[in-house]
Amino acid sequence: MHRKILAGALALALLALSGCAAPRPANTDYPLYEPETKGPGMTDYCKAIVDFLGCEYEYFEFTMGDEIYARYEALAAQGRDEGFTPLIVIPTDTLAETFDVEFLDEIYSTGTTPEALAAWRERTIAEAARADASAFFQAEQERLERVYGKRSMPSLGSFAPAQPDRGKPLSGSVRPEEEAVIVKIPTRNPWELAIWAPMGGFNDCPEPLDMAVAFRHWQEQYGAVPVVLQGHDSWELELTRPPQSDADCETLAREHMVFCFDLAGFADSIRAYASTLRGTTAWGFWWD
Repeated sequence: MHRKILAGALALALLALSGCAAPRPANTDYPLYEPETKGPGMTDYCKAIVDFLGCEYEYFEFTMGDEIYARYEALAAQGRDEGFTPLIVIPTDTLAETFDVEFLDEIYSTGTTPEALAAWRERTIAEAARADASAFFQAEQERLERVYGKRSMPSLGSFAPAQPDRGKPLSGSVRPEEEAVIVKIPTRNPWELAIWAPMGGFNDCPEPLDMAVAFRHWQEQYGAVPVVLQGHDSWELELTRPPQSDADCETLAREHMVFCFDLAGFADSIRAYASTLRGTTAWGFWWD
């Protein structure tokens, strides 16, 4: 088991530019990165991800999730003093494609220079800070009802006894992660990570702006912070003030439902899923 800590001059230079990505090679179609069998050292798509984020980072290869998370906890404590928020990233070739500057400019009009990306990030964070989270959840509820029909929405159901899940992000892994990075994002507001790492906007997955609005709301209400970005389609959050009452759990369940309609927990009912949220300190979201 090996861990390599890399905080190279390239990453520091990119931090000064507030993040940038390598431009797409000329006349190249998607995908940019071919799947490969992991060997020793960082993959090309992991390099592209850390180059895009443009921050100091620590690199892990063939490391168990609990060891990565333990290092995350230490960096989170350090970041509260020094003004950064750590984020664990499990890289994939598709996430590298998602962070490609030409692709981001095509769907979000970010611009393709480091300065343009930094300006887009600043504008989007400011917009997310002003946005009304309840209006987002209501609008998304109405959209889902139009798309799938009210009869396809989960039933209300009944509350059920449930044991709180006190697990930690990545704690369920039974094999080493082939590679991972913990990136030190230069913000004291963890909800902003949804915009620093702008995935989403496909199928029912919220766009980065809406994702940041939801993350901000849950941070304020429950002390929830994004901890793990796994590939291009999965977030893990950890929280310090989980809901306890039936009413709070039901409200949160409805928010989770419209934020991530693919959650399997709604196969039974809204209240059955709500029961699983009482006292639970980690959430996972995955979009198909």
